[in-house]
Amino acid sequence: MSLFEKIKIKLDEVKVTGDTPDSGPKDQSSDTLRQKYKDDLAKKKGYVLNPTEKKKGMRLGDKLQKDVDLGARLQDKTGKRTPKQAYAQGQPFQPDDNPATKFKRSNKGRYPTSGKSILNKRFQYQSDIKSSEREAVKSRLKTRLGYVSDPKFKDTGEINKFVDNVTKNQKLSTSKGKDSTLFKTLKKYTTATEPTVKGKYGKPARMVRGKDGVLRQYGGGQVPMPSGKKRDALIKKNLVKFDDDLVKGANIPKGTYIPKGGVPARSNIKTGKVTYTRPFEPKELNLQYKADKLKLDYGGRIADRDPKVSGMTAAQKKRNTKKIKAAIDKKNVTFKSPYTGGQIPVTPENMKKYKVNAQGFTKGQAARKSFSKFMKGAGNIVTKSKYGKIALGALAVGGTVYGASKLFGGKKPKAVTGTEISGSRLRDLPTATYMSSKTGKPIEYTYGASKEKNPYGRIGSLESSKKLAAGIKDKSLYLSKFKRPSKKT
Repeated sequence: MSLFEKIKIKLDEVKVTGDTPDSGPKDQSSDTLRQKYKDDLAKKKGYVLNPTEKKKGMRLGDKLQKDVDLGARLQDKTGKRTPKQAYAQGQPFQPDDNPATKFKRSNKGRYPTSGKSILNKRFQYQSDIKSSEREAVKSRLKTRLGYVSDPKFKDTGEINKFVDNVTKNQKLSTSKGKDSTLFKTLKKYTTATEPTVKGKYGKPARMVRGKDGVLRQYGGGQVPMPSGKKRDALIKKNLVKFDDDLVKGANIPKGTYIPKGGVPARSNIKTGKVTYTRPFEPKELNLQYKADKLKLDYGGRIADRDPKVSGMTAAQKKRNTKKIKAAIDKKNVTFKSPYTGGQIPVTPENMKKYKVNAQGFTKGQAARKSFSKFMKGAGNIVTKSKYGKIALGALAVGGTVYGASKLFGGKKPKAVTGTEISGSRLRDLPTATYMSSKTGKPIEYTYGASKEKNPYGRIGSLESSKKLAAGIKDKSLYLSKFKRPSKKT
């Protein structure tokens, strides 16, 4: 696509939305004001830079812009990957006729947006100042009328007078959530464009009052209407009613002249009639409709952040999430189902049925957990004791491999087929091989060896035991896989 085509698409978008483009020559003072607005808004919302972001020279406003851009892209996420480009919502507030994305499966005809453009428009319309909402919507409507090719709307004074007159009887709703006009408008549009019919099969509708006293409907479900001419005609009829309802809701004074035409496309020489693209629609005079579009395009309230969490690095956030999850799991104890493998909440009924305690453990699990806890505590006592280090060395050499490794935080060595040793005891071996984690080379301890062959001294001696204990504790030494010496035939 050529640069000329891109500029034309952008200008066409301005004519239908009433937004001025971000591209083109910029005043340095305007950029400074926009950046200050972003920084101040981010600070007000609790944003804090972590050490990594400070080193990169990031500003608070940049962090806010990054989050807004991510949020805009996530709204189109369907799989594991996050889209690279964010797009405006489009219908029912804006025609999906963007030539650049007309043939894309996921974004047919929609116009691109970004965190930068969203925040710049919030600054332009002062969306974060409650008292400015009405004036912001009127300003957007005036810009839109400036592009209408109607001779009566070429003068700025006439446009201002017209907008003031049309909107004088209109009030903006303050309802939120499901009661908001934005939610209701989107729901009405979905109902109009996705008609349903009563299911051919299934039980007829019946109302049943539950034990809680609530009356609920069962059966008589609706299913999507099959594709075809009948469905297309119904959707067309529904959309006409949808637009008519918006016009009625505007309370436009009787006798008001409605702007005609849009952007001139071509004229017929014989008839003298001019055809237009993007014609101005009467529903656009509904101030609430324009206000809802403003919220949909550039967002409503930006949620506050916890400064403590906002200032964390990615690794710190991950640890914090695990900590919060552990606290939640502690309050809502569950246990693994012996039948399905899923998690079941610990309730008096389930405790009795599955024979588990308040922590979700059976008698066997509780005993093993208690023993494991005891062994861990014993290991901590031994490693901190002055004489425990000596005992640790002796135990590592003369005790069981599994017992010593389990007691002091190691893992049970995996047995290699054909190399199992009776009792897994070091004394059964003529040679105990340790590996140095620093060099990766083996260190051999031969029973009865002299200092020349064994730098750590005689096995079982006080000096050797101390070195072994220190090596195992700081993990600079570890036992390698043992191999049974092959018998000479």
